[in-house]
Amino acid sequence: MNELISIIIPAYNVGRYITECINSVKNQTYNNIEIIIINDGSCDNTKEIIQNIAISDCRIKIVNNLNKGVSATRNEGIELAKGDWIVFIDGDDYIAEDYLEHMLEIANITHADFCMTTDCYKNPREKQSSPIVIKQYNQDDATSLLLSTKVEVGCWNKMFRRNLLIDKNVRFNTNLFYGEGLCFITTLSQLSNCVGISNKKIYYYRQNNTDSATKHFDVEKIVNGWEALNQIEDHLALNMPKSKKTIEQHRFLFSWVAVQKIVNSDTEKQHVELYKFHLANLRHNLVKQLQNPSIEINYKIKIIVCAIFPKLTSYYKKYIKR
Repeated sequence: MNELISIIIPAYNVGRYITECINSVKNQTYNNIEIIIINDGSCDNTKEIIQNIAISDCRIKIVNNLNKGVSATRNEGIELAKGDWIVFIDGDDYIAEDYLEHMLEIANITHADFCMTTDCYKNPREKQSSPIVIKQYNQDDATSLLLSTKVEVGCWNKMFRRNLLIDKNVRFNTNLFYGEGLCFITTLSQLSNCVGISNKKIYYYRQNNTDSATKHFDVEKIVNGWEALNQIEDHLALNMPKSKKTIEQHRFLFSWVAVQKIVNSDTEKQHVELYKFHLANLRHNLVKQLQNPSIEINYKIKIIVCAIFPKLTSYYKKYIKR
């Protein structure tokens, strides 16, 4: 329990949240850490805030860049990191005080190069998971879990052995701005000796940040996300039957979400080919995926409605809004 942990925090226009984020890292019960904060060309007061906080804590290292994007920023953090382990935290989120202690507990119990928790707080008033269970997953089971809808797809809420990233030369794909996290973690889940998994909630994922890139519809996210799935599938090992089955489900659900987003934004005419492609994929795989026990019945009903009457969801939302 004396290993150095490098915490990498990309920060872009998170002035309203970055203080809480950094303080949650500074106040960890495990304190053999270095904190690498990379200001990715923020045009709000993020830079000034992190500089003021860093004055009182020699563990904090600050890098100020022109805007490069989150993938390039995280990659720079990997290059700068000196720790035995690497943790990524988004600048508008924060972590429980025992986050690092629990991650090391997972590593010690499972002897894994990649540790994660399946659950996180999306609302501070949520109750803790009970009972807390720590398990060891093999590469196929872990990759399949990451491709499922049961866990968040980001690189946060996880801890990686630094040597795994360096020796295998794993970095974030800077050509992707959506789905890059899923590519990164599924690559590592296949390369790691095993994956240690807990269900304890130790990460606070902020959903009320209206400035977050995930909150705004951008049709290029659909294009980018599909390309990420193509790359993941192309790099799946041959002996990954569960993961190959799960990625089929992921593609199906991705098309369902894509159709909804295009319809809800009233952009079917602007993106005709993309809309037709995902609607066709949804309908083509509908019967097969309706037999999939891992998709909950309430989702199946919504998917059937969307596949047959794509505009109905949009009409319903507009009605409720009125």
